[in-house]
Amino acid sequence: MTPLFIIASFGMVLSGTRGYRNFIILYGAAFLAIGIGIIFFYYRYINGLFVKMGLEEASVTTLLTSFLRDRIQINVFADLFAFTTFHYFVNYTPKKLFQGKKIYIFRLFAFIPLIYVLASYILKAVYILGDGANLPFFLFPFMTTKSPLVFGIFVTVSLWIKNREKIFIKIGSDKEHFAKFLNSKRNSLSFSVTLSIIIGVFAILEILMAGVLTTVYIIFKGEDFSLFDKYLDAFGIGQVITCLIAVPFILLYSYTRDHKDTNIDLFIPVAGIGLTAFVYVEYIYNFLIHIVGD
Repeated sequence: MTPLFIIASFGMVLSGTRGYRNFIILYGAAFLAIGIGIIFFYYRYINGLFVKMGLEEASVTTLLTSFLRDRIQINVFADLFAFTTFHYFVNYTPKKLFQGKKIYIFRLFAFIPLIYVLASYILKAVYILGDGANLPFFLFPFMTTKSPLVFGIFVTVSLWIKNREKIFIKIGSDKEHFAKFLNSKRNSLSFSVTLSIIIGVFAILEILMAGVLTTVYIIFKGEDFSLFDKYLDAFGIGQVITCLIAVPFILLYSYTRDHKDTNIDLFIPVAGIGLTAFVYVEYIYNFLIHIVGD
């Protein structure tokens, strides 16, 4: 879901049908709402319920973190918000603030989502490979769910878009003509092809990374492959390969195509957020059934 969401976001930003602010507000609000909602639900209902059943709060937290060990993918809007803010700081040019050479200060803000993604990745790896009990529960709903390689795909695309603008201006054009070029079918096709190639390159990098990690695992663990799946999951191996499934759709995707009823553009992300919330409710319900069953 996340790759297709962010690809559609790129397309709407490039076509000018939606501005950066719309996506930052939408994904930021969903990110905070889901994160705060999960924490509230846990401390208000789950924790209270099990304490009433005679379990200590520490025991409840241990049970929950143990259940989360293989189900740590929680808030996908953390990824969408990080992708969008990075693209914003790289490609948007402020109209009032950060003028002249100060624009470099604005561009440096792009490191904030990069650091956030890397920190989430490290915490996830430590949690899965470690005992998991020392990581506070309230961190989980705010952690990104994708590996740095997946994020690297969209970082590369964002930088590619920025570089195209520089080349366009260097050959004697201006930003106004570049904006028109972005809405051309030629650029739409170029975007789809380039993104597909980038996904393929990062898939190869992931395969190489998997080979290195497998070698390291064999050196330290020998032929004991009982924890191998958990080991690869800790480093996010397999997420880029999954993105290859989206390539046929990307090659058929054109952000320059329009439709008369634009209300569906608002309905789709709202419906997506609603369905995601439903999944979380089902997730919590299954957790309760799992704990009570044990």
